[in-house]
Amino acid sequence: MNTQSTPIVTDMKVIPVAGHDSMLLNIGGAHGAWFTRNIVVLPTAQATPASARPPAARLSIRRW
Repeated sequence: MNTQSTPIVTDMKVIPVAGHDSMLLNIGGAHGAWFTRNIVVLPTAQATPASARPPAARLSIRRW
């Protein structure tokens, strides 16, 4: 890849998203009923938006 076609990132926006999974669709059943995702939007100098979704972080809930 030459330098003319290499995108130059000008900004970064991270959007955390959380939601509820149903027991039937979740491998953890009723014990892991929430999902989290981080959406990363990277605008470039060429005005071409790029996005990525890194692996989800585990939501830890402590019950007393």
